[in-house]
This record gives sequence, C-alpha cells and structure tokens, in this order.
Amino acid sequence: MVDGRFELRRFRGKGKSGWAGVLGAFGEVVVEARWRKSSVKSGSSQPEVLVSGDGVPAIRFLTVGPGRPTLRNARLTVGGEPVPVAFDRKGLSNTARALTFTCRERAYTYVAESWDRGGTLSRTGVVVSVRRGKSPSGRGNSALGTVEGAADAADLALAALFVAVDTQELTTAGAVAHVLGRALNPRSPEPVSTG
Repeated sequence: MVDGRFELRRFRGKGKSGWAGVLGAFGEVVVEARWRKSSVKSGSSQPEVLVSGDGVPAIRFLTVGPGRPTLRNARLTVGGEPVPVAFDRKGLSNTARALTFTCRERAYTYVAESWDRGGTLSRTGVVVSVRRGKSPSGRGNSALGTVEGAADAADLALAALFVAVDTQELTTAGAVAHVLGRALNPRSPEPVSTG
C-alpha cells in the first residue's frame, strides 16, 4: 500500500451490487455480490461474493440461503484453492467468536464489529481494518480501509471480501439475535450444508 488507506464505493446495477475501489499499487478491485439460481441439492438460492481485479487473487465466497451471504455453510476459495473457515459459535466476545482460516500458509483472524460496521483482518505483521459508513465525499456509502504492516494483494482482497458478507454471527449481539430468533420461530429450518 502506498499510503496505508483505501476506499471501496458502493454500487448497484441490474442484477448485481457490490463495492469497487483502488487498492493502492495493486490496482482496481471489485467485490460483487450476486445470487445463483436455486439448486436441487440446496433447495434455496446460493448467494456468492466474487472478488476480482488485475492485481489481486480471484476470491469466491459461496453460501446458501436468502439475503446477504452469511458465514453459515460458507465455502471460500482463493485462487481456485479451497480455504476452510471456522469460528467459535459459543464464544462470549467478538474476539472469542473470530473467524479463523489459513490461506497460502498464513494464519488469518477476522474480528467483526457489532451492528455490521466492518471488521479487522489480521495475520502476523499485518492488520487491515475496514469500516462501512458514509463516504468522505458525502455521496453514498463507502468502506474505508486502513492498513498496518506490509500487506500484499491477498491480504487486501480478503479484507475487501468481508465488506459484502454478513458477519453479525461473529459478534455477541448477532449471537443473541440468532438465539432470540430461534426461540421466537423454533420451526424455522436451518440451511442444508452444501459440503
């Protein structure tokens, strides 16, 4: 990163939406959320998030169910390689519930902020924080990123991915909302795992 900061601007178009911006020396990036047609196996729509750009690895995040892509039954691939993700559903703090995964032999942790404001992706020597809100230009919404350490294209692309993913399940507030929702609607079916 040239200056340790970047901005992703929100966009909406016919049949697609997402975020786009410039990641310093790594060039333009697009984080696009779209919905695949229902499959017989899943029984519901399959939201996916694609991260693309000339200077970043291709990232695909696939999940099952209506609404924004979530962490439930998620499948992540980076550069075509599967990357298993996990988090502690019983954790009592946002840090304890953090998403963990290993990509390209590097261990990552993603800690979400409450109320869907963003989060922080970190690995040894690198911290990338992304916060959603009003654009500094005063026009529309954006996600503002700050970078500490020698982040590379994979670090920034992975941090950008989570702008389009519902990470509330990683927060204590999200966990409480999920428990209350299940208590109020106990017959609500859980999504079927897609493997």
